[in-house]
Parts: sequence; C-alpha cells; structure tokens
Amino acid sequence: MTLNTGVATAAITEVAPGVQPQAQATEECTAPSGNVESAGTSDVPEMVQLDGEASAAAASLVTALAQEAGIVPQTPAEFVNHEGAKVYALNVDGVNATSVTFPIEGSNFVQPSNVSYLLDEAGHLSQYSESTVEEREDGLIELNTYRDGVIIHSAEVDPSTLSAGQLSAAKAGNSTACLMAVLGVSAVVAGILLVLCGGSCSVPVTPPTAAICIACIAGFATIGGASITAVMGCF
Repeated sequence: MTLNTGVATAAITEVAPGVQPQAQATEECTAPSGNVESAGTSDVPEMVQLDGEASAAAASLVTALAQEAGIVPQTPAEFVNHEGAKVYALNVDGVNATSVTFPIEGSNFVQPSNVSYLLDEAGHLSQYSESTVEEREDGLIELNTYRDGVIIHSAEVDPSTLSAGQLSAAKAGNSTACLMAVLGVSAVVAGILLVLCGGSCSVPVTPPTAAICIACIAGFATIGGASITAVMGCF
C-alpha cells in the first residue's frame, strides 16, 4: 500500500492522553499483531488515533488552512460532518503525518464517504482528498475519488454481488475476509474499501517525501480505523 505525504505539528502528534491505539488484525488475517506504538518510534507503518484537545486542534487547523487556500469540496457543505472528525498520527517510512478526516453523511451517501486532509510536520496542508460513496436508485453503489480537487477514480459496485461472496471470501481467507476481520465490517463495506484503495492509490503521485495514499487511509479511518500494519497485511 502507498500513502500521499503529510503530517502534523509536534503539538498535534503528541501521543499522550487522548490517543487511542487501533485494533490489530485477528488471527484470521496474516497481518502482524501487537500494540500500536507512538508515531515515530518504529520503521513499521503506524496509525494512532488522536482524541480530545489534540483532535480538536488538528481539525480546527485544517479547517482554517482549507478556507485560506480556497478549498471547496465537491460535496455540499451540509453533508460534511465537521463535528465527527477522525484524526490520526501517521508514521510511514519514517515520515510523520497527521490525517484529519471528516465523514460525509446524509442523502444517499454511505460509508466510507469523506473529505480528508494531511498536515506535514510544519503544520502545512500537504494534500486533501474526497471520496463519495452513493447508493443509486438502480441499487448500484457509485464511488468517486478526488485528489486536490481533481477526480482520479470512478467505479460502480454491485452490493448484491459482494454480499453473495461473503461466505466464500471468508473461507478463502482473502483480502475481503481480512478487512472484515480487522475493521469489523460487512463484505459490502470491505469490498468498497478494496475498490477505493485499489483504484485511488494506483494513480501516480510525486510527493516530496513518502507517498501516502490519503484516500485509502481516510476510507478505513472513517469507519473506525485500524493500525496501518494490520490493514496492510490484508493487501
């Protein structure tokens, strides 16, 4: 898995009260297990949820930076849940980043619809992405992913096909079954995440440091998160 650069200021990335390590993969998966360490203490990719003041500070910062930069998401503002921000300290290939993800809710939007931003270590806005997952009247699910305001991936998913494959997927022990176990989601949601990550993260990026696929990380951060190590094991 690749990620697109970004990260938080030292004040935001402190792992102190309010940090919640995310669940590791269960024994059905091949992902490494163990406790998630504080960001920056290991070369292993890490994802640690920030809560309380640290989360609020990061959410406020990206909101202000986005306004200053004139960033306007494709999704109408009334569907972006700014009060439900999910904030994570990331460490990928030795690069620290902070992701701030705002769920998109209401209308025909379903998980893991979101608008997400990355902050670098200087507290600068490094990148933003937007992923919309919408249920259509014909029963299909439409996915669209934007990076820095430009659409980079579109797809259609038939949820009935994903549901029908749930039992065989679990028996096969494949990526769908692994994500189901790691994130505690249905086969439909796991399938959507695979499409989202596979399509959005296949688009080349040229970041100045590590490549962080913010669209993929934001997807499982919206749902509840898991350690990057555990999720990577599913791929």
